[in-house]
Amino acid sequence: MGAFRTGLALLVVIAHIQMDQAAQVGFSGGAIMAVRAFFLISGFYMALVLNGKYRNAIGSFYKNRIYRLYPLYLLILVITLVIYPFLLGISRISENWGALFSSDRDWLALWLVFSNFTFFGLQSAALLCVNLGKGAYALVEGGRCAAGGISLNAFTIVGQA
Repeated sequence: MGAFRTGLALLVVIAHIQMDQAAQVGFSGGAIMAVRAFFLISGFYMALVLNGKYRNAIGSFYKNRIYRLYPLYLLILVITLVIYPFLLGISRISENWGALFSSDRDWLALWLVFSNFTFFGLQSAALLCVNLGKGAYALVEGGRCAAGGISLNAFTIVGQA
């Protein structure tokens, strides 16, 4: 089962490559299915672990997960913050963040900064869009925001998180 999960994990990496590049190697639809299968199997393993080793110690489970994941996340966050401006340029980064902080949505900007540094609630960014001009919020539909909306995913510094 470990080799199967490893194969799925490799397909997940391919799925995170731009879709036109994934299609060139013949994995466009299969990679998306691999992502779903990987998360399904990983969830099954997590349920086994929670029901076994951590049956009466759920707090220990979460503490161990934080100790295992957070230091690596912080390292990747720092590396990304150092490299990101060189790849995209400061103007492109400050465009979205500047618009967010200059709107009347300061609480949202602070939430996004908090979640980027703690990864607490970071996954919610994939579900929401904001139209800064109108001040309206909407759910992401079909992977896209309505006209004029910005996905909160655009504010996720480490997208893989």
